[in-house]
Amino acid sequence: MAGNTFGTQLRLTTWGESHGPAVGGVLDGFPAGIPLDLSAVDAELDRRKPRGAAGTPRRESDAVEWLSGLHPEPDAQGRRLSLGTPIAFLVRNSNTQSGDYTALADVFRPGHADATYQAKYGIRDVRGGGRSSARETVARVIAGALAKQLLGPSVTVRAAVERAAGISASDPSTWDWALRDQSAVGCPDLAASAAIEEEVARRRREGDSAGGVVYLEVLGVSAGWGEPVFDKLHAVLGHALLSINDIFLRDHINDLLTRCHIQVVHIGIEGINVILTDLFIDILADDASMMLQAFYMLTCNTNNHIVYFIIRVILSLNYSLLNRLNRLCDIIHNTSMNT
Repeated sequence: MAGNTFGTQLRLTTWGESHGPAVGGVLDGFPAGIPLDLSAVDAELDRRKPRGAAGTPRRESDAVEWLSGLHPEPDAQGRRLSLGTPIAFLVRNSNTQSGDYTALADVFRPGHADATYQAKYGIRDVRGGGRSSARETVARVIAGALAKQLLGPSVTVRAAVERAAGISASDPSTWDWALRDQSAVGCPDLAASAAIEEEVARRRREGDSAGGVVYLEVLGVSAGWGEPVFDKLHAVLGHALLSINDIFLRDHINDLLTRCHIQVVHIGIEGINVILTDLFIDILADDASMMLQAFYMLTCNTNNHIVYFIIRVILSLNYSLLNRLNRLCDIIHNTSMNT
């Protein structure tokens, strides 16, 4: 099973299953002589733990055992110096209820990796999802907490829940980030946070679940981070973020596809052609193979130009184009309201 390592200069390999003895990781390429506050790692792990009724009922202590890569003696401020060797760590699993998954041995759960693992390997760990469990992200949090200290205070990385269970928070520009950790769902808008908790609890009682949207921002990024072409900064970030289980770009695109199809029907083909010609003539090139893929993916009887544009967005994963498509949808919506 490949695909357990991320990074080039700083490389993280994670290992372990949800209900195995432990999960952990090896962080290679970390420079020597960096003073590390391990209590800051513990604080990040505490933020990861579920709180309230909206998260998983599983509760783990998440005590980190540092196996290598750190000087054994702390400095005067209680920090441990990195040795420049691989930093290995593990976190033991203690709250595992493997018997709860017995009934799922012959059932593939919707939205999980059960069917994919079975098809790929011919075998899977039913207990808690095995390797595909969110338990794997413990190692990412630990490595991220170390990397954050390597970046230093000039770079700020922060994230919060912007929408969940159909409930949206206020605009992120209005948030008081100090309130985020007062929310059981990690949302700085405490009114929205309470409503989200209540809605998730209601759905859980009905045997349902809910998704959401996370807002992430990185401040203080220097020009020139990343490498040209395949390793651009946003491309590498996309790789890392989309590898977290249950995170998809497709949900946003599908929402846009639905909006476009409905609104195309409302205002007609001629109107949509005018809008597309005005806004996107620069990217509507002649590419027969891409058009065939577009028509294969979208079987609805919609305009070929809008189909072609959408497939360009999907294949390029270009966020600026997604934003422009959002603007297009708004224009179409306003036009349809006035006709």
